[in-house]
Amino acid sequence: TIFFFFLNAFPPIVTLGVDFVKTILEHKKFKSQDFLEWVAPVFYREDAKGSIKKLFSIFDKLVKTNPKLGKKCSQIMADVFVIPDLTLQEKAAKFILKQSTKKDSELQDKLLMYSSQMQGTVRKELEALLGETAASTQNEEQEVYQYSPILATKFLNRVSLPSDWNAILFQFGNFI
Repeated sequence: TIFFFFLNAFPPIVTLGVDFVKTILEHKKFKSQDFLEWVAPVFYREDAKGSIKKLFSIFDKLVKTNPKLGKKCSQIMADVFVIPDLTLQEKAAKFILKQSTKKDSELQDKLLMYSSQMQGTVRKELEALLGETAASTQNEEQEVYQYSPILATKFLNRVSLPSDWNAILFQFGNFI
C-alpha cells in the first residue's frame, strides 16, 4: 500500500506518499483510520517538514469530510511540537485550536508534555486548552539566576613578548 511510504527513512519517498494520498483522499473507499495510524510517525520527523506541511491541508480535508476525526487529527498534530520550527508549530496550534476542546485529556497531556518545546507565542495561544496546569508549570520552570563569577588564576608563568623582529624570527626558528 501507499501507507508504507510514510515509514521510509528517505524524506522524498515520504513526500511521494503524501502526494499520492492527496490524489486518492476523496475516494469513497479511502480508509482514513488506517491513514491516520500510518501517518502519525511522520509528525515526529524533522527531516520531513515539507511532507508535514502538505499533511496539514490533508488533515483539513479529512476533518471537513468526517468531523469525527478532528479529535484524532489534533492528537496526531500535537506531535509537531517536537520539531523546533516556528511556522510548523503555529500551523499546528491553529489547527488544534480549531478542532479540539478542553475535554480532550489525552491532547492536554500531550500539549503539557511538549509545552517546554513550544516556540514563540504558541504556548500562549494554546493556554485555553492547557488551562491552569500550564500556568503553574510555566511558573515552576522559571528560576532565578544570580551571576557569581569565580576568580581563578589562569596563567602560572609570565609570558614575555618579543621586543623586536630579531626576537620574533628567533621564536620561529625554535618552532621549526
